[in-house]
Amino acid sequence: MFHIPDDKRARRSALVLYQSLMAIGKAPGEVTVTELTKKAGVGRATFYRLFDNTSDILRWKCWEIMEEALEKAEGGFDRIFLSFIASWAEERELMRMLTLSSLTDILQEAHLAHFDLIREVFFKDRGLTEEEERYLLVLLSSMMAGAFRLYQDRKLPEAEEMLSLFRKALAAFSSMFK
Repeated sequence: MFHIPDDKRARRSALVLYQSLMAIGKAPGEVTVTELTKKAGVGRATFYRLFDNTSDILRWKCWEIMEEALEKAEGGFDRIFLSFIASWAEERELMRMLTLSSLTDILQEAHLAHFDLIREVFFKDRGLTEEEERYLLVLLSSMMAGAFRLYQDRKLPEAEEMLSLFRKALAAFSSMFK
């Protein structure tokens, strides 16, 4: 797990480690702590004070994006969804790293860890049980990871087109069960 205290220096070190991991361009499991800290110009003690392993850097960044996206979320469902997708689309390299490393479960972890906030933003007054909301959240998270995998080597659709594709996919999916 990650352990980033709420101070400027620790956050800066975490960001430098993230940027260095992305610059190396290999899956976190293929990068040694020594290689990473050398590239980042930070000590091993700093790394271990902030993270347990190299994959935790991606985990931390996903949580950061979730928190930022949820802070920006306001308006109707479409506006919230578009803002949410746009926030993740800005991190295309992170999504590429997650998919290439088979670490998309980190994306689902980030979504589930913020379930209460997501519930307020996306599922409020939808008439779903908490179990149905959790299930839907995992489906949507998987769809998002799948969409980024599909488009990792191609131009990512604009957020509006992504919303349309999600709607069509969900409608087709639900019609299979009628």
